[in-house]
Amino acid sequence: MSEQISSDEITLKELVQKIKEWVRYFKSKLKIIIIFGFLGFAVGLTQAFLDKPVYKAELVLALEDKGAGGGSYAGIASQFGIDLGGAGGGAFSGENTIELMKSRNIIEKALLTPVEIDGKKDLLINRFIDFNELRKKWAKSNRPGLENIQYVENEDRKLFGIAKDSVLYTVYKGIKKTDLTVEKIDKKLSIIKVTLKSKDEIFAKYFTEVLVNAASDLYVLTKTQKSKKNLEILEERLDSVKRELDKNIYAAASTKDQNYNIIRAKGNISFSQKQLNVQVLTTMYGELIKNTEIAKYTLMREEPLIQIIDTPIFPLEKTKLGKIKGALVGGILGTFFILLALAVVRLKTIFLTKL
Repeated sequence: MSEQISSDEITLKELVQKIKEWVRYFKSKLKIIIIFGFLGFAVGLTQAFLDKPVYKAELVLALEDKGAGGGSYAGIASQFGIDLGGAGGGAFSGENTIELMKSRNIIEKALLTPVEIDGKKDLLINRFIDFNELRKKWAKSNRPGLENIQYVENEDRKLFGIAKDSVLYTVYKGIKKTDLTVEKIDKKLSIIKVTLKSKDEIFAKYFTEVLVNAASDLYVLTKTQKSKKNLEILEERLDSVKRELDKNIYAAASTKDQNYNIIRAKGNISFSQKQLNVQVLTTMYGELIKNTEIAKYTLMREEPLIQIIDTPIFPLEKTKLGKIKGALVGGILGTFFILLALAVVRLKTIFLTKL
């Protein structure tokens, strides 16, 4: 037992001795530590001066979901073979909405959207390239020609070529990975917050708004395309039946006039046939009007599907590395790394000595 205690005392003494040796070692390098700590302090302070503010644009929207079916109208419409749709969600249900807002299709569509800034109209992708000074970087890179890239409104995407597609894809990946956040405020609610961080205040605001508009347009198109197709078919059929009805009404009246003084029943056969056609077409026309009104109601019921609650307003919230914080962080990091480097050098020396 006493041997164990003695062994523990020796180990503790050795540990204390080791700590004292390390302290003496670092004290002997105090000048170097102070110099690097001061350098880190200076670098952090310089970074704080040079660091550009990051602007944050936030847009809050409510995603409307009318649910499946269309109540009594849906029941009436089904009797006439009309599908009102309205089944919930599809590709835009649940978390899919968030992913669709961050999809390549939506982000690239937003980047290729023109906006008017200070009386000048330009695509957002061109502004992104300009404020990030990408042309200067491309000019110094091993990929000449990129600095001359300019995106034009309504340009055929098929004619972009590899260079333009590559730049657009790179910008999309960067925005999605570091700049854009789309999240539900509450899992139980259909309220979504879209946040974009950018070094350019104007880009942050307009891109956020255009992105949501692009997603909204796609959402409306997807949710209403069946109803629109039904309405178009019904309206086309309504016009066709109306033309036939007018034609048969005129023909029946003309036939009646021609056979006005004819007593024999055979002479009225043609009039009776045309009169029957008028009755049939009148019934069809009435049912088509009813179905068309139901289809119009369905389309109206499904729009709008996205309601904007809050939009980004100038001036946007901005964050910037403070001078005191930058200097302190720089000083701490500079001191930490020099201590780490000195420790590695000493351990290497001890290891070589034992060999």
